[in-house]
Amino acid sequence: MKIETIKHAGVTLAATAALLLTGCQSSNNNGGVSTAPSPSVTPSTATDNGVAALPADQILRRAHTAVKGATSYRINGDMKSAGQRATIEFQIRGSDLSGSLAMGAAKAELLEVGGQQYVRPNEQFWSMIGDPRKAKELTRSVGGKWAKVPPGDKNLSGLFGAASIAELLDNEGKVTKGPAKEIDGVPAIGLVDNGPEGGTLYVATVGEPYPLRIEAQVLTDGHISFTNFGASIPAFKAPTDAEVVDYGQLTR
Repeated sequence: MKIETIKHAGVTLAATAALLLTGCQSSNNNGGVSTAPSPSVTPSTATDNGVAALPADQILRRAHTAVKGATSYRINGDMKSAGQRATIEFQIRGSDLSGSLAMGAAKAELLEVGGQQYVRPNEQFWSMIGDPRKAKELTRSVGGKWAKVPPGDKNLSGLFGAASIAELLDNEGKVTKGPAKEIDGVPAIGLVDNGPEGGTLYVATVGEPYPLRIEAQVLTDGHISFTNFGASIPAFKAPTDAEVVDYGQLTR
């Protein structure tokens, strides 16, 4: 389970852009991200789903399938990277998403509606992912507006990989069954990715076999949590033309 995927989200922007996980509260007005996660499974009513008895690779496939069937969910986490606290928080509704990510003082809001991606970084973030000498000018040009990501742009678009649950669940090494434990009151089975940057994924053993959490190899390095599967989330709204600048035109 690639907890490092978050660290390397946007690696095409800057080799040091280790962008990680939860709790940075977004101030956007496009659906927003709630700050109080709720359980996706109610242990008192959910029944055993049988995955604990399966081989590790089959459990992982079941988790992938369960996520594909979810209409909505939340991803959040909190980690250390390069001596700094790095966080992300996202809500996903179908193929749309809204959220934010940060590393130290560098912060950015991300929004995707109808296949169009938008970012709203602060000056420190622009400096981290690009030429620090141009960060102030870029910040002034964008102001408080959303930067519209041009089609085919692999740099800013790469940031959205931080919200790709498929990438996060992709194993790097051999996956073996680990310990069972409760995640926020929900019984779960651990799947250990034995790759050099792997972690342990906990999959619910009651109700749908949703992924519940990825923990780093060293617990103090942080975690990624998956919650609110199937929760009712209002549709995210695309910003108006007056709230958008074309990033492609700014960088020509």
